[in-house]
Amino acid sequence: VIETSKGKTYHTRYLVAADGVHSPTRKHYHIPMNGEASIQDLINVHFRTNEALSKLLMGNSTTNPTSPISLNERNGENNQAMLHFIYNSKLVGVFVCHDGNHGEWVLQIPFFPPFQTMDDFTEEKVRGMIWAGLGIHPTNDNIASAINSNDEYRFDILSLRPWTMSSLVAQKYVNDSNTVVLAGDAAHAFPPAGGFGMNTGLQDAHNLAWRLTLLLKSEASGSSLINAKSILGKYERDRKPIASQNAALSVRNYQRTLRIARACYLDAQH
Repeated sequence: VIETSKGKTYHTRYLVAADGVHSPTRKHYHIPMNGEASIQDLINVHFRTNEALSKLLMGNSTTNPTSPISLNERNGENNQAMLHFIYNSKLVGVFVCHDGNHGEWVLQIPFFPPFQTMDDFTEEKVRGMIWAGLGIHPTNDNIASAINSNDEYRFDILSLRPWTMSSLVAQKYVNDSNTVVLAGDAAHAFPPAGGFGMNTGLQDAHNLAWRLTLLLKSEASGSSLINAKSILGKYERDRKPIASQNAALSVRNYQRTLRIARACYLDAQH
């Protein structure tokens, strides 16, 4: 019996817990996560650029092609990179381009509690960090005055949210009664370095879908050849080693990005 936070009740034979890295279902069944729970704290800044700024960033603007604000090479093509690592005196962070043509961006900023709190990151301060990352500096008088004097280029900050990068894999994927199965982020959490989190979750779902289909059909037919303990146990034996491998690979990728910061005499550990 499953009761949702909105008071709805469902009666189900099996439950797939795909309820995220903080999975209430996993916690309810006391399934621990193994690994490194806190690699780095960050703040995600979700912002949306207006049409003029989006065109400029994507290389579709008629503005001066040598403008330092452009994040894309102007080689005659609409060259849209997804990740932009910024290392300058005003900002160390990563711009993630979710949909540059429609202005959807996330800026990831390293965050160091307890030495910093969210109160330190006011909208005014974060706005300045974004402009600095885009190449707008107080010393760049021509561009700065153009931005301030006419409102041609704008962006809206939609949210600022802290989060903790981790590398974790659930101790087990199936509860003791073989009725609840973990999948996706509920089963594993990786650093976002390589895109392994979503892909591993999709593979979990694919692996689990045919197993549950076979199990339910077998139960409906009255066959005793297939049972939940066997087939769901094989799901865990298939998927958990893959999650552990991808967690290690994600950490390795993240460590490689830190080499650039260290070359600039920056260290993510302090």
